[in-house]
Amino acid sequence: MALAPGSTPLQQGGTGPNAATTSGWVKDSGQSNATNDTGNQSNASLPPGVSQRGVTNASALVAAHERTLARTGFEFTFRQNSSFGTLPTRATNFTGTGFAATSDQRGSVAAGLAPSLTTTVARTTTGNQTANVTSETWANETLAVTRTTIAGVSTVQRRSLEGRQPARAPRPQRPGSFRFTRDGLNATLTQGPIVGTVLRSGSFAVTDVNRTGNRTLTTLRATAFTGSDVLNVTAANVSEYAATLVVDDRGVVRRLRFSLSAPDQSIRYLFVVNRTGPVEVTPPRWVQTELGGSGTQNATAGSRRVGDGLRTSYSTWFRSPSYSSDPAARRTFSATMSASRSQ
Repeated sequence: MALAPGSTPLQQGGTGPNAATTSGWVKDSGQSNATNDTGNQSNASLPPGVSQRGVTNASALVAAHERTLARTGFEFTFRQNSSFGTLPTRATNFTGTGFAATSDQRGSVAAGLAPSLTTTVARTTTGNQTANVTSETWANETLAVTRTTIAGVSTVQRRSLEGRQPARAPRPQRPGSFRFTRDGLNATLTQGPIVGTVLRSGSFAVTDVNRTGNRTLTTLRATAFTGSDVLNVTAANVSEYAATLVVDDRGVVRRLRFSLSAPDQSIRYLFVVNRTGPVEVTPPRWVQTELGGSGTQNATAGSRRVGDGLRTSYSTWFRSPSYSSDPAARRTFSATMSASRSQ
């Protein structure tokens, strides 16, 4: 997609704190092409909720991030990788009782957060059973249309976006999960709850401030986990922790990288705002087909339930003589079914 007038790209390439990448985890070199100005930077050019001492008001920073993205429009990528418990290995041929999930999402969002188009590719493993799910969602102000594909079988559902919900981070084991309300969808577009969870997990210091184009970018880093009521892990059990955010002067988190490891648990986030500015989001052909060619705000929610269609898809996936006698497969079916319903 061509860069629209008035948009602001994130600097591409390089290894410094302004570099953007969506191919795996970002490796921070600790170097910057611009002169480090942390000692002379005035608070006026720092993001909301940030002073020279570091993050002083996480809520203010999250609010500025969400507010600015909603005003400008943006494109983003988000990767989540989490694991819990013990997974099987070929060496032991152990069935395993663990759970692992990887979710890669990319999205285009117009100003006002509607319309939007996101594609999520998720891979979940429970014990020795693995499921691959691709979910595509187009939404306007009042309606969301989702196409879910499992084992080559696709289902489409329309859902009304009504009601509000408190903003909170989705549980790590359910990538991108939320109640299907307008507020819930907005949270997964801006990743505001994730940003808030990361900011409240450690003590962030300003490690770099530099000018790129017409924006001032501030790098915030934390190296010690101080606790979280969302991630369900205590500081004493954390063996690895690192969190880095690159934030512009408006408060937009241009890049977030987070990793945490504890006994039988690992969580990683990578969120990148690839650019901000006017974004044109056109309903794909499959959405137009589902809505009878309208793709308009006046289209109403369909009568099909996503669960009904998914049962057919999962039945195809699990159609094997051993399924009925395999408890692990049944657990995988239930866990992945629940995760897909909440996407």
